[in-house]
Amino acid sequence: MAANTREGEVYQTLLLKLDAQVRTLGGRVFDVLGQLFDGKPLRELLMDAVRYGNHPDVRALLRESVEGAVDTDAIRHLLDTRALEQTSMDTREVQLIREDMERAEARRLQPHFIQAFFLAAFTALGGSVTPREAGRFELRHVPSRLRERARELHPGASVAQRYLRVTFDKTQVRPETAPPGQPEAALLFPGHPLLDAVLDLTLSSSAVLRQGSLLIDPQNRSPRPRLLATVRH
Repeated sequence: MAANTREGEVYQTLLLKLDAQVRTLGGRVFDVLGQLFDGKPLRELLMDAVRYGNHPDVRALLRESVEGAVDTDAIRHLLDTRALEQTSMDTREVQLIREDMERAEARRLQPHFIQAFFLAAFTALGGSVTPREAGRFELRHVPSRLRERARELHPGASVAQRYLRVTFDKTQVRPETAPPGQPEAALLFPGHPLLDAVLDLTLSSSAVLRQGSLLIDPQNRSPRPRLLATVRH
């Protein structure tokens, strides 16, 4: 567009102003370029320049409109507004996030789930466990194959033949209300060599897990069995 035409003059003014703002604010100017002329679109300004550009007062008004729109403060205001709009969420988005958080909470391994699994699996693998204080247990015998598997999974890790106390809740490692002389409990959690060994041997040696399981749906009154299958792809 030639700069010596009436619309070209307006367009050139716009480009010069944009160039100055780009140097000041960087490429973020183009994020809000379409909103700078919300009051009167740039197309209408150019058409006014074509139709009425011979009038000095109209040309001055057009130049003032461009300069006022492409103003540092105006652009910063639009950028700030846009940032606030992007961080706002409607009720559906909030609901989806809440559902995601609930699913994450349900999937998270709680101490009592870990405890229930370990006690049953540890005993099935030949271990000896005795309940002690609330949430604390004594492992009187840790089978050698568990200790060997723990060392395979965690080279250099130390697994004892016996534990005076173990717990699955970190608040029970050293209870505040414990009497003097009570032994500190080892915390068993995913990643602990002994717990990982119990899990690994259970998965590798359980015939039930290889054969499958029967799932009972209390809401289903039909006598016909149904097959539930999963595919890993």
